[in-house]
Amino acid sequence: MLKTIWYRCATEYNGKEIEKDAEYEKKLVNAFPELLMFTDINNCIDYISDCDERTISLILSDVHGIQSLSLIYQLRQFIRIYILEPISSMKQTSDDVIIKNSPVICGPFKQVNKLIAQLHCDVISPERATFTNPFDLLVDHLHTIDDIDERENERLHFQVILTALLRSDTSTDFVRQLMIDECRKHYTNINNIVYLRKIDEFEHSESRFSTFHWWSQDSFVYRLINEALRSRHWSSIMKYRYFIVKLYNEIKKLHQEQFPIVHSDDSRNQLLVYRGQKLFAHDWKLLENSVGGLVCINSFLSTTLYEGIAMQFAYACREEKTVAVIFRITLDRRVLSSIFADISGQSSITYEAEVLLSPGVVFRVENIAYDDAFDRWVVNLIATDPDKDSLLSFMLSKSDRTSLGQVLYQTGEYDAARDYCELMLRYTGEHLTHYSILGNIFKEIKEYDQALENHYKALKFVTSIYQCSVVYYNLGLAYLGKGDYNRALHYHHEAYELECVEGETEKLALIYHNMGFAYIKIGALRLGVDYLEKALDIQNSVLPSNHYHLGCTYLNLGDYYRAQNESGQALEYYQHALDIFRCSRQHDQNAVTRAHFRIAKLYSDMDRYDMMTRTFEQLIKAYGRMANGLALARVYMMIMECTFYSERNLKQCATYAEYILTIRRQHLDADHRLIGITHYILGSLQLGAHMQCFPAHDFAALINGQKNLMRAAEILKSCPTYSIKVIENLAFVYRQLKLYDKAIVYFKQSIEHTSIDSKYLPQRYKNLASAYGELHQFKTAIRYLKEALRLYDQSSEGIADREIIRCHAVLGTFYKYTKRYKLALKHFSTTLSLWRMTAGPMDASRSVGAVYYHTADIYYKLRLPYPSCIAQYFYFWNQYRIDQMNSQPEARSSLMDSDPGHINGFSIQIQIDLD
Repeated sequence: MLKTIWYRCATEYNGKEIEKDAEYEKKLVNAFPELLMFTDINNCIDYISDCDERTISLILSDVHGIQSLSLIYQLRQFIRIYILEPISSMKQTSDDVIIKNSPVICGPFKQVNKLIAQLHCDVISPERATFTNPFDLLVDHLHTIDDIDERENERLHFQVILTALLRSDTSTDFVRQLMIDECRKHYTNINNIVYLRKIDEFEHSESRFSTFHWWSQDSFVYRLINEALRSRHWSSIMKYRYFIVKLYNEIKKLHQEQFPIVHSDDSRNQLLVYRGQKLFAHDWKLLENSVGGLVCINSFLSTTLYEGIAMQFAYACREEKTVAVIFRITLDRRVLSSIFADISGQSSITYEAEVLLSPGVVFRVENIAYDDAFDRWVVNLIATDPDKDSLLSFMLSKSDRTSLGQVLYQTGEYDAARDYCELMLRYTGEHLTHYSILGNIFKEIKEYDQALENHYKALKFVTSIYQCSVVYYNLGLAYLGKGDYNRALHYHHEAYELECVEGETEKLALIYHNMGFAYIKIGALRLGVDYLEKALDIQNSVLPSNHYHLGCTYLNLGDYYRAQNESGQALEYYQHALDIFRCSRQHDQNAVTRAHFRIAKLYSDMDRYDMMTRTFEQLIKAYGRMANGLALARVYMMIMECTFYSERNLKQCATYAEYILTIRRQHLDADHRLIGITHYILGSLQLGAHMQCFPAHDFAALINGQKNLMRAAEILKSCPTYSIKVIENLAFVYRQLKLYDKAIVYFKQSIEHTSIDSKYLPQRYKNLASAYGELHQFKTAIRYLKEALRLYDQSSEGIADREIIRCHAVLGTFYKYTKRYKLALKHFSTTLSLWRMTAGPMDASRSVGAVYYHTADIYYKLRLPYPSCIAQYFYFWNQYRIDQMNSQPEARSSLMDSDPGHINGFSIQIQIDLD
């Protein structure tokens, strides 16, 4: 938000100056109630340094302040610095040179009233005073086609959401009260009594004045709403939608009255308006390079009918650091998306002859030329119709039938969509719609249990076959994300039965697509590809050729053919998907990256590492700039997964993860969910790198892993899917550190947060048992291990025999240590029987050798014959030694000298792997 600051050092004044200073204070505070005052230069600089760029207007009114110019005038936080010439004469200094030559500095003013008048021009209409471009340039730094797609994608998202917002119902009292409460909260936080009174006045007597009057005066309405719109933070924008929609509708109503469409070829359909602006040189260069490109207004924009008025806001430049620009804007009433109105008759500033433009108006930069007569640059903009974009037209036509919450969800604005739906659930009766949207939001952020909970709530409110079909489809999607493919197929089949009566619809294509994906996941490949091809046929007939869903279908077909080792066909489908994702304006900006990644993996399968490297290089080149840092981080994550992780090079993976974390920290808040996930990945890799260095463990990596996992636990505490994994890995860290009590606490927490039907629950009981085993609390360990074995036996997930074999082996070991030898022999016998039936799925020689060792040792203790066990033990031990010598030639001599143990004592114990 823009701020006005006044710095003066009153302690150095004489009596006359103090009296004059009091007069300044009275006039400035009266004119600008939000004025901040400082008398200490260090405190002032500290405050300014913490502000955003180009948000500060600073007033200096004494010699001490002017002497500080050399310290501060180059700070990027400044819009303008105003010099109010002090009473005492100013000496000629280097600061005087700065005043004359710096484009940021305005003045000196000999009268405070003139300074106030200038500030009024800048503060009351801040978008005119700031040097930043008031338009969203869609051609920003265009180096690759991906940039064009990204900027165009932003414009489409903005227009689709804005269209839905402007169509939403704001007539209810709670929407108005939401805005008033937000405004009051903002000014209460900064203790601005004057504006709080204005808010009270608005609340109780809004109808006394027109909407345009409230907008055009120096008030909280103008300041907060345009600030929210320029930010594009939809969670903030939604809080002000009462006035945004009201103002837009007033402009639209006035537009229809003032500018009815005449004959299509009549020049009277056009209106020429002007806007004066002063731009920094780098913004000007960007604008110069955008001729032929599009610009989009992302807030309510003031223009004037008179070029002379616009020129008052296009100041002369100094030393070419800034450029004075006149925008000549040709509006066209035939462009239906271009909504504007002459509000001079209802504005509080009538002399400006203001024409107010609504957000979302799109212009083409026709040309740029220098006008010698005016000594200014002139930029000619012509209104254009973005609806000519076939995909945008399709998206807008879809949004006509879609709620605002659904549009926010579809465009990836999950926080804003969630806030909106929760608000609607409190104040309206639209439970079906908003529970469904909440369910889909939780599905997207991988909170599948909460997604299912909301969809089942929505199911209670269905009143038609169509609604039931939609909810079944959403339930199927949630189960698909959760990996429960059988239930996903069940609900998709239910949705299909209800949807197929409507014919070949887009929804039917999505159902076919998801069923195909699920069948492929459960191994029914031929059936899966049949459904995908059905989906593709329908999508080609009902969707635009560059639609996102078409790309998804091609991508999954590519996955199928890759699994069938038909690399040529897979590559063709992947390339189709990539071409569509490049052109698509639909949500999910990661799609291009995913397609590149699939192509890179395919080249890796084909041993064409040069092409794999080239594919990744294309991604890095496209996303290597800071503006695309988050996309670059995704690419490095994929390189890490595709190369080093598949080779189990966890140390190198951790290096990449550290770099990814550095990039994401530069672009995201410290507590952002993605930062937490990256800490979790890095900590887990560092834990794995430590364990991989057996027997010379890397304890430095382990300690760093602990720190990263603790940070992840703080950030992801409200994210169950990841918090369980973080807790579990922290338990492993503490077990590696031999802090078994702490490990047990975290293992128990992981069990408490795991659902009873989770396939991970038995493994977590097994982990807890192993920690108690390390403490030699074998009775407790046995209890938890038996629970793990019971859950494995009951599971329908098709648990690997390896895990059941391990449970029996470890149970036998624990019973042996408690001298319950018969039970120990029973479980060892079961272990060996299962092992023989499964052809040795364990890491055979060492672990199975340990089972034979413990079995033989029990026979020895019970004074029973055990020659067979001894023979097997020696076989596996020697096989283990041979394997070690083959893999580690340098250790050959030491291994040859080792003694496998004494037959009558078995002094060497081979540990069973408990992980």
